[in-house]
Amino acid sequence: MALAAASVVAVLAAAVAGGVLLGRQASTGAVALPAPDTSATPPGTRTVSAADAKTGARLTATIRPAAGWVRVHADTMGIKAGERCQLVVVDRNGASVVAGSWLVSPQGAISGTSVDGSALVPATDVAAVQIVTFDGEKLVNAAVV
Repeated sequence: MALAAASVVAVLAAAVAGGVLLGRQASTGAVALPAPDTSATPPGTRTVSAADAKTGARLTATIRPAAGWVRVHADTMGIKAGERCQLVVVDRNGASVVAGSWLVSPQGAISGTSVDGSALVPATDVAAVQIVTFDGEKLVNAAVV
């Protein structure tokens, strides 16, 4: 009985050792792929800016095309702390799509807020990027020309 148990243990140990050796050999052929370059500006990327003298809000937005939709990066300034805002993409037909929302912090009121979002609007159909409050007040409109 002891002999049978010892042989089972020996076979099991050999199998584990063989698996480790095979795993090491298989992993030596692996090649690390470089991370994709996300700094490149895709064709069709546009930047728009606007300021509204009445509200004091300023907006600079970069619109990056994707596959049938857009990514939007917005830098905002001049919005009071506590304001609940939406980043809105407007298409050529006047339809609005919310790309993101945020609450302006006390620090954001002083030094601005950066917001990233996306909208299901083809890049060629984007007519404007806006900041609109949750109460529906348009703070600034940056038209795409």
